This record gives sequence, C-alpha cells and structure tokens, in this order.
Amino acid sequence: MKSGGKLNVKIRKEVYDLIIEISDNGIGRQKAAEMKGESTGKGLKVMDELYRICNKYYDEKIGSEITDLFDRDGTPLGTRV
Repeated sequence: MKSGGKLNVKIRKEVYDLIIEISDNGIGRQKAAEMKGESTGKGLKVMDELYRICNKYYDEKIGSEITDLFDRDGTPLGTRV
C-alpha cells in the first residue's frame, strides 16, 4: 500500500436527499484491476450488500455512482463515489 494518499469527504443535503461524496487520489480502478493482488475489492461488495439490505426494508432507496477521475491527458487522478 502506497502512503501519501488523500481522501476527501463532502456531505450535503439536496431537497430530500443526503449526498455523501468520497474521492481519493489513488491509482484508479483500471490500474488497480491490472495490479490484481493489491486490492481485495471487498469494500464495494460490502457497500452493495448494505444498499441491498437497506433498500429491502426502507422506502427511501440508496445507492452509489462510481466515477474514475482523469486529468486532461487521461492520467488517472483517483476515484469518486
């Protein structure tokens, strides 16, 4: 695991929704997939299971969007969820 990473968390309310945005300056999903053994991928699986459980029992549905971040040259800048 490389040190010096940055994690940014923003929380805001939009009408009836609570928006939580988390971004990092990591290597991005494509590069992480190429490295295979570096990540377990369990974080996203845990969140998907949480969404499934919450959506089953509550009227308000929750979910996430994942965006890969790049600079103008196409170099990965991290990920936003």
